[in-house]
Amino acid sequence: MPEGVSGQDGKPGQQLSRFIGREQETAAVFRSLQNPDCRLLTLVGPGGIGKTRLALHVAGLAEDHFDDGCRWIDLQPISSVDLIGHTIADAIDLTVSGDPFQQIANSLKNRHMLLVLDNFEHLLDGALLLTPLLAAAPAVKLLITSREALNLREEWIHHLEGLSYPMDHHAGDIRTYAAVELFAATAERLNPSFGLENDKEAVIRICRHVDGMPLALELAASWARTLSCAQIAAEIERGFGLLTAKARNLPERHRSIQIIFRQTCDMLTQVEYAVFKRLAVFRGGFTWEAAEHVAEASIPILSVLIDKSLLKHASGDRYQMHELVRQYAAEQLSAIPDEMQRVRERHSVFFMSFLKHWEVSIMGGGQREGIAALKADMDNVRTAWQWAVEHAAVALIEQGATALAEYGQVQSHYQEAAVSFEQAVASLGRQQPTQRLERTKLLISHYLAGFYLRIGRLSEAEQILLECEATYHRLGITPVAGFTTDPAFNLGILALIRGNYAAALQYGEQARQTSETYPHPNNRQLAYHLLAEAAIGLGDYKSAERYAQKSYALLVETGNRWFMAYTFNQLGTIARALRDYQTARQYFEASYTIREEFNDPEGMALALNHLGEIALQQQAYGDAGIFFHKSLTIYDEISDRGGSARARNGLAITAMAVRDYQAARDQLKRALEIAVEIQFVSFILTILMNIGELLARVGLMDRAATLLSLVAHQPAASHDTQLLSLGLLEQFKLERLPDTQVPELDIVVSSLLQVFPEIPAEAASVREHPYTPKFQQFSVEPLTEREQEVLHYIAEGLQNREIAQKLIVTVGTVKAHVNHIYSKLDVTNRVQAVVRARELNLLP
Repeated sequence: MPEGVSGQDGKPGQQLSRFIGREQETAAVFRSLQNPDCRLLTLVGPGGIGKTRLALHVAGLAEDHFDDGCRWIDLQPISSVDLIGHTIADAIDLTVSGDPFQQIANSLKNRHMLLVLDNFEHLLDGALLLTPLLAAAPAVKLLITSREALNLREEWIHHLEGLSYPMDHHAGDIRTYAAVELFAATAERLNPSFGLENDKEAVIRICRHVDGMPLALELAASWARTLSCAQIAAEIERGFGLLTAKARNLPERHRSIQIIFRQTCDMLTQVEYAVFKRLAVFRGGFTWEAAEHVAEASIPILSVLIDKSLLKHASGDRYQMHELVRQYAAEQLSAIPDEMQRVRERHSVFFMSFLKHWEVSIMGGGQREGIAALKADMDNVRTAWQWAVEHAAVALIEQGATALAEYGQVQSHYQEAAVSFEQAVASLGRQQPTQRLERTKLLISHYLAGFYLRIGRLSEAEQILLECEATYHRLGITPVAGFTTDPAFNLGILALIRGNYAAALQYGEQARQTSETYPHPNNRQLAYHLLAEAAIGLGDYKSAERYAQKSYALLVETGNRWFMAYTFNQLGTIARALRDYQTARQYFEASYTIREEFNDPEGMALALNHLGEIALQQQAYGDAGIFFHKSLTIYDEISDRGGSARARNGLAITAMAVRDYQAARDQLKRALEIAVEIQFVSFILTILMNIGELLARVGLMDRAATLLSLVAHQPAASHDTQLLSLGLLEQFKLERLPDTQVPELDIVVSSLLQVFPEIPAEAASVREHPYTPKFQQFSVEPLTEREQEVLHYIAEGLQNREIAQKLIVTVGTVKAHVNHIYSKLDVTNRVQAVVRARELNLLP
């Protein structure tokens, strides 16, 4: 009888411990046994996966469905094929003499019975004996457990895998996963003080590392009396030492995970065993092509390993090893250091070539296919990149860098990518410089700077970019192939972050000229993107739209659909500034759709932020809150601090709209802290403007006037932010401080961080100023160049005829310009136009 089972006379007994999970597998096996065409069903899986437990459970459920019941035959104790018949005969209470199978067939020919043959893997040569038995007894069915399929024509196979487990600690009630429940139930039985909630993350680590293998879970949990779950997880990740039984009544074959794997490997040929060990270098599965190149694996050998449950054929063309099996194979491979190094090198060569193969696709028309391919093998890519970095393999690093960096951008893996490229830059920096090494270092340094910008390490990004710029000049070379490889682009992005829009415009123009002088389509489309962002910051929406459309045309040409989402965001921002909210929303929704296609969390979060802002403009505050909350959740998950500050700012504005001033205060305080930490100057000013509005709404007028005057005075504030600050001063009838009295930005921010204003208790009664979305109330459609000229002449006191003479146009044309100015500034006469224009800094 199997461990944990009580029973007599060959009948399946009760399991001594609770059967956990396997609901779907139980149903599937039971359905197969009820199918008239299924006569022989084999449960196949590695040792310790729970084949015996499942077979016993199913047998107990199925017993009443067979007129003559069910019989359990444990084949593990026998070592000879000759004894199979005698063992079956004993289970069905048959005394035999002569050929046991012939007598068994005669005994069972009129019986309706289920025979369960447990542990058949070491008796496979006897499988052919089962076929005549089934032919002679048409109402008998066989349920077999084995680490390897029997390979009979009549065989139905059910491959058994590990129990379900959560992929991360965000999975909710993790006890609903069978692997967690099994571990917890075992630990609680051995240690009554065990508490799952206190060890949630460590238990998930254990379940993931053993891939839900029931025996490994029970062996691990047996240490809960003496070790914490975190210690158990750490020990398992270091090796097999902990996965050894302490219970005295566990069968010898289940006393150690290593014993189980050794027993299976003993059935391999020398060539099969060599391939098995080499396959340990793969992480997260592999294709046959990869196995052939790296491990010299043929299809027949892979088939053998599948048959012996050392490998499984996963979806599509991929193969996968159970993590504990892989770890065992890796131990065997590491015993031959030279062989291990050869295999790791072949693995790195293959996957850096793999990255190079997908580089063109991932930069253009085949992006989705390329991202999917890289995602499927990303564990292998990480391992291969690490080997190349450790060995300073310049050619391999150069091969893989661009596709790996683009993948990190598209999938928002900023932190991980930053670490990967940091290590590569450091490794190459320790080598004797050659021209190829320096060009490769330039390439990966640019990508590292880009990821530093993403995670808010601005000073380090700037230093790298300036070093790259100096290296280009020293070597006398143009930007290397790739994307963002012109320092001007990321220096321009840095200028945008710092609110220096004029400098960003200059960098954009510099990048554009370089990309056209030395044809570089990837950098050219980025240059136009930068120009559009700078123009938006300056409030020059006409130029911004022109630049965005040029960027879009280049993106269509190269097929870079992922980056198109950024252009849609720009066009949406322009439409919003011009109060065309419907068009803006369509652009932002299109942006979200694209990023959702790529499963790009940062892109989705950014689009959600924009959609939240549109909802605010349309006074749909419930929708706005939903958009900003979703955005914040994503940004926090990917550690995008700049995005987190933006989402919190949006939540604060939403809270203000519904007069939840305390919530608005808390969100603005945290948003300011984050923006200051990452030196996001332009957005610091946006946050200060909103703090100023909040203070005005709760009656702290003097402090509100100071903040709003400061923002209106700051050139680092975007054009729109300056306009909105002026509008708030006007709305709350606050006097703008003269520029000479405006305090320094650093002093104001430092003061706020030290003591952030509290919301007065009486703030709930402040209702003199109903909330109106600021863009609706204060933003103006930008004046054309000719309208600006006309406005200046109006301010000088010239009449329409005099202006017409100055501009050499008709009086009717001047009148048309004047009417457009009145409409855009929302005024009705010349005096109002001049006053309004000065408030908006359109006139000196």
